Amino acid sequence: MSPEVRAAQQRVISTVRCSGVLSNGGLALWREVGCGEWKATAAEIARDLDLLEVPHEIVTAFRFPLANSGGE
Repeated sequence: MSPEVRAAQQRVISTVRCSGVLSNGGLALWREVGCGEWKATAAEIARDLDLLEVPHEIVTAFRFPLANSGGE
C-alpha cells in the first residue's frame, strides 16, 4: 500500500468517526461552507475517496445555522 493511500485512509476514517451519519440512504458527511481552515472540505474528502476508489456523490444540502454559530 502506498503512503498516499494509507494517508487517505486515515483522513477518511477520522472524518467518518467525527462527523459521519449512517442511514438507509448510505453514509453522509456534513461540511459547512468555508470549513477548510479547520476541517477537510468536501472537495478534499472527494479526492481521498477517489484515490481509494470509493464510489461517492457530493450534494448540496441546506440546513438552519447551528445554535452555537452566533447568528452568523
